[in-house]
Amino acid sequence: MNKPKLSKLSSIMLVAMIGLSGCGGADNPDPTDIPAKIDITSADIAGSAVKGTLGFATVTVKQMNGSDIKVTSNSQTDAAGMVNLSIESQQGFGINGMFKMTVNTDANSTMMCDAPSCAEHLIGEQLSGAEIADLQLATLTYVDVPYASTSDGVADANFQVNALTTTATHLVEQGIANGLNVAVRELYELALSDNSRLVLKALGIDSKTNVFNTQLISAESYDNFVVGQDCDSEGNCTDQLADINIIKLSLANAVFASLSKDETVAGVINELISAINLANDGDVVALQPLRERMLKTIASFPYLDKLALSAEDVIDVALPFLEGAASSGPVKEITNAENLATATITARNRISDNEAESKAFDGDTNTKWLDHNDWSGAPSEQDPSWIQVDFAEKHAVNSVFITSANDAESRDPQNFNIQGSVDGENWLTLAKFIGENFDERFQRREFRFDNGLEFYSYRLNITKNRGDDGLMQLSEIAFVGPINASVDHAEPIGSAVISASAGDSYALAFDNNDATSWVSDVPTTEVPVSITATLAQAAAVDKLVLISDAQNADGDPATFSLAASNDDGQTWVHLADYSDETFERRGERLSFATNNTLAFSSYRLSITKTAAGAELKIADIALVGPKVADLNHALSADAIITVRNQIGDGEAGVKAFDGNVDSKWLDHNDWSGAPSAENPSWAMVQFSATTAVNKLALTSANDADSRDPQNFNLAASNDGENWITLGTWLGENFEQRFQRRVFTFSNDLGFSFYRFNITKNRGDDTLMQIAEIELIGPQVASVDHSATASSVLAGAGEQEGVVESNATDDDKATVWTATTETVPVWLDVALPQAQIVTNIAITNGSDSNNKDPKNFILQGSNDGGKTWLEIASFKDEEFEQLNQRRLFTIGNGFAFSLYRLSISANNGDAQQVHVSELELIGPLQPF
Repeated sequence: MNKPKLSKLSSIMLVAMIGLSGCGGADNPDPTDIPAKIDITSADIAGSAVKGTLGFATVTVKQMNGSDIKVTSNSQTDAAGMVNLSIESQQGFGINGMFKMTVNTDANSTMMCDAPSCAEHLIGEQLSGAEIADLQLATLTYVDVPYASTSDGVADANFQVNALTTTATHLVEQGIANGLNVAVRELYELALSDNSRLVLKALGIDSKTNVFNTQLISAESYDNFVVGQDCDSEGNCTDQLADINIIKLSLANAVFASLSKDETVAGVINELISAINLANDGDVVALQPLRERMLKTIASFPYLDKLALSAEDVIDVALPFLEGAASSGPVKEITNAENLATATITARNRISDNEAESKAFDGDTNTKWLDHNDWSGAPSEQDPSWIQVDFAEKHAVNSVFITSANDAESRDPQNFNIQGSVDGENWLTLAKFIGENFDERFQRREFRFDNGLEFYSYRLNITKNRGDDGLMQLSEIAFVGPINASVDHAEPIGSAVISASAGDSYALAFDNNDATSWVSDVPTTEVPVSITATLAQAAAVDKLVLISDAQNADGDPATFSLAASNDDGQTWVHLADYSDETFERRGERLSFATNNTLAFSSYRLSITKTAAGAELKIADIALVGPKVADLNHALSADAIITVRNQIGDGEAGVKAFDGNVDSKWLDHNDWSGAPSAENPSWAMVQFSATTAVNKLALTSANDADSRDPQNFNLAASNDGENWITLGTWLGENFEQRFQRRVFTFSNDLGFSFYRFNITKNRGDDTLMQIAEIELIGPQVASVDHSATASSVLAGAGEQEGVVESNATDDDKATVWTATTETVPVWLDVALPQAQIVTNIAITNGSDSNNKDPKNFILQGSNDGGKTWLEIASFKDEEFEQLNQRRLFTIGNGFAFSLYRLSISANNGDAQQVHVSELELIGPLQPF
């Protein structure tokens, strides 16, 4: 790219000066004769189209910010699917933004069949333009060149379009249409990465490879995957193949051309997009036919064995699509020996005492529970196989672990649900799981769900097994639940004072009786209907539960909000909005998250719209939240506040931490310019004891939205000098004055210092202001158990003199380094007593990212390492910087006395892997 020597301004100034000194001087200027030149910016883009090789197709270019752009060169792919094109901005405009590149076929285009068969063509044969007419493939790429740059034929950006990028591009555009924030490049790049991951998960591909910046290979020939050869001294050669992830994604891309006579590539892509949308709404079964099709097609590639791959290596038909429900804080095992000692276990049936229901809770995978249903047929919705545990005390459960038995996969549970009860008669369904498979014998799988309420009894109902077998079996069941359980804070009935803006039957909304309903007026935006519950004691509500009317759907609440107060309703804190919600059946119980963990004494539900514009009807309302609320630690009496600057005592730093939104902190930076990454505006809070913070709440000030924080981060430290970044946010805007926004991040560990750094405000204003900063977190912090390890041992190729304890010495300047001649390499951390580890943090070394751990698992043992249980696995992880601390949330609730980090691959170094720090984070027992 050729860069001009003059800036836009200096060019115009020079031309203007020449005009003034020319013929006629400046005594009688002609206002129409101004020879100023407005620059045009150009850029060069290189790309390719792979579905397989897509030749003689036309490329169109669209700038996503809506600015006009013109293609000034040939825009057609060549026979190899390659294209080099130039683009040009409007006069006076630069080129700096996200571009959509679309490849369009016509009657003159060609496509190589890269699937085992493409309708009537075999792999390696060419399809004509008539057969692929109107095919469109797309991708997104960022183009950024200096203003007034000119075209020189050297690519300023690169792209590849294929079936995977096309699907992910559609999802990105769909997200933008639904309000996805892509205000800055970093957010755009994050959207591309997230939707790439979404597409791959939907197909059953467990990879974090970003399809938008990966060059796939046309899969019509094995030779296309060969990048070189390794030959020994005798001339015996073996093929060097492309990166394994690229091979896998290339095969997946090829499957989109595996068509029947009446199918099209576009049709298969649209089918995938529809299935992803259904899966996002909870119908993950919609993905199963697509995954099975992918698996079957990849298995039929004629050269698959030469790639040393199986179809199962590429496609995991059982890969979870939706993330398991996040637990509300640390969790613990519920089915431990102490709780089971006083529990009663019953089941629908057992084949014998040797395979009784108690065997499912004996901690021995070599035993099992086998239900034969008196030989009356396979489990069903009408007649499920069930197993029930009645505890002596109430417990909260939000995760169930099931281990498959020793044989006969046809007997494995496939469809099942979890129910809870406080009386053993009335059951509440907590979660449903459909289409779940166990791929191995003795495989242990976790199924998480959203629940914090305590029940005496839990029942697992199996409504279908894998093979519709008359026998149903499993080896082990374990329950895990939150340490800080939840309750309905409006109970017991009558403890809360209820009032409403309309309707006399408002008490029926809190009578815990689904057969009765609160009936009120028709709510509107102008005149909402509200109901307020003032609790006997301030409590945190993190879930609003509504139960629909037993008879009529027209009055179901559709659009509503929840607010909270601590001053008898004089001022309200907005907690959450809900729009166009629907109840699918009568008496249905729906839970709505609030992202609130602070205690309030009053809660107000305001409804502005019902399902059919009818009078409002709600059977029951529950205000559910943890027994122990979080705290805004910034209000602690011992907190010491310091800030970079303040304009005066009336708008000092402490005003952002006083709990009063009518005051504010105003930083003027000595009038030296807007906050930046190099010179951020900051506020620091020091505590006398280590304190855990996992939510940041900000309230915008009274005026001047140009001063609002837009890019910011929160860092933590134990000495005020060495800082760990806990969370970073970009492009965040406050749409109203006094608007409160909550930003959640993962952290249970206590720190003594927290610093809020603003690196950009909304208007790049010299002044930065904020009304309130809240540092919210649990009352009891977790600890780093590795800090009290009784021993740390390394396995495999540890380097002499580089001791394993360097990984647990709380000093990122020291490093544990191990050779990778034998993998996996591992690090064992023994604890004085069994402890629960809910998160691990890994800090990489300081010399090369190639040595960073990439694929690793965490294991636990309670018998000195004789047997190990896999707790969590991580694949294709990347560290973006050296000495970077990354937190990995695992949600484990089982206590172990020995933990092992086992690393099976690094980021590319042929000899070494390094870890600067390993933190095993969790609650300290006893609780």
